[in-house]
Amino acid sequence: MVTGSLPSRRATMPPDLQPEDWRLGRYVVRFKVAQGGMGAVYLAQLETQASFRKWVALKTIDERLAKDRNFVKMFLAEARLTAKIDHPNVCTVFDFGEEKGTYYLAMEYLAGESLSTLAKRAGMGHGIPIPVAAKIIADAARGLHAAHELKLDDGSPANVVHRDVSPQNIFVLYDGIAKVVDFGVAFVGEGQDRAGFLAGKRPYMSPEQLSLQPIDRRSDLWSLGVVLWECTVGQRLFRRDNDEATEEAILRDSIPGPRVYNAGYPRELEAIVMKALSRDREQRFQSAAELARALEQYLANSGETVGVDEVRAVMHEYFGDRMQAREMQIRARTQDAFGAIPDDEATHAPGPGTVRIDVAAPRLGRAAKREPSRALNVLGWMFTALLVAGMVGGAGYWVWTMPAATPMARVDPRVIPLVEASVDDDASALGTAPRGDASTVVVPPIAVRVAPANAGYLTITGGQVGGLVSEGSTLFGALPLRRYPLAPGRHVIRVETGPGATTRTVIINVQTGREFTQRFPVPR
Repeated sequence: MVTGSLPSRRATMPPDLQPEDWRLGRYVVRFKVAQGGMGAVYLAQLETQASFRKWVALKTIDERLAKDRNFVKMFLAEARLTAKIDHPNVCTVFDFGEEKGTYYLAMEYLAGESLSTLAKRAGMGHGIPIPVAAKIIADAARGLHAAHELKLDDGSPANVVHRDVSPQNIFVLYDGIAKVVDFGVAFVGEGQDRAGFLAGKRPYMSPEQLSLQPIDRRSDLWSLGVVLWECTVGQRLFRRDNDEATEEAILRDSIPGPRVYNAGYPRELEAIVMKALSRDREQRFQSAAELARALEQYLANSGETVGVDEVRAVMHEYFGDRMQAREMQIRARTQDAFGAIPDDEATHAPGPGTVRIDVAAPRLGRAAKREPSRALNVLGWMFTALLVAGMVGGAGYWVWTMPAATPMARVDPRVIPLVEASVDDDASALGTAPRGDASTVVVPPIAVRVAPANAGYLTITGGQVGGLVSEGSTLFGALPLRRYPLAPGRHVIRVETGPGATTRTVIINVQTGREFTQRFPVPR
């Protein structure tokens, strides 16, 4: 059991914590929590004056992605958005910075498990009790409503849509509170600007999101309805063998009521689930608060008392052993020497090399410069003087020994010679003329890309012909792109939907032998 003797009861931790001991800004990293294709999550300690220590979770960007300004801006947008949402059912983000090219986001420390992990563990037993699942979803709906109601600095609606509501992004604390996490692909702005590319997990996307139509908060309510259906029925609703079949199921297949699988399923709760899953947005709940009230009314009418204590009891039932092991690990590191920093050294200010980034007015990639020492300055000037002397001497020797110039051959002004391309000395082996034949164009061989082992495939259609598709510094080709082979795993694809058009970022998870298809609207 997690007790109050810990610095905090808020942590984000996977089954196994990997010990770490290094500094990132004013934080000392103690454990690695998770590593993915996009970056990593760490459990760290923040020390302020008088040796006050607080546990936090740090989310970082992978080195490769840190060089992509668009991705860094998306990461910053998540920090800026989540920092403005103040609600007990939303994971709080309170800090953002960069040190030596590593961007990090500091979040509250959550001790618990994702709803997906809870569902899997419960599936090995008797499942999550239906009233407990309803309570968890009601909490998540309250958190989503706070995000949906967010106002901009001028008081106008931010029109936030999470777009990735799923069991993985609903976190259930060991003490019984549910929180919505990961606003990394959330949208802020007018609905028309939201059409263009898919973001999130397909089995939980709303029909309008899949159809690339403008979306609003009701899209998140559909996703929450899918999560509620699956948690209370105990199986997947729309997931099929491939993306195309999954999309077809969401757009056109009949949606079975929970009582089809469980005759004892509460009728009042089934009505709530099916209303959230209406393909007509006007027939759904119109706000997350309305959905939360309906679930809370169902719990009240059921005659069962279901609150934080009952959710906590379920978490302790399924994760008691894990909670005890984690608590022992964290306690063992709580009083460790804080990164070899003397007790009298205050760390409330940013450490050397660390850039504190104002989320309201960001300046990306500008690390603080350190003043070089006097010795390094002297050595630098000496090295520069020697280098200049060597260059001058080398240039004089080259001029002195160079052969006398020979007059250029007369050129017929009526003939424009073709310029030879740069190739290796063995160009004759390619069947081309030797160097010096001004009438011959030598074309360098084109490298043929070999498909990676166990490749999956990427197809991107729509947009304007000529738009470019790339990943990092690798150019895949122009639109339309069909069955481009990619290695299995997570990829961050950049798509310019037309010459000079806005670049879109598409995050995909490539699977062996499967084709991922992304469709963009065709401009009219």
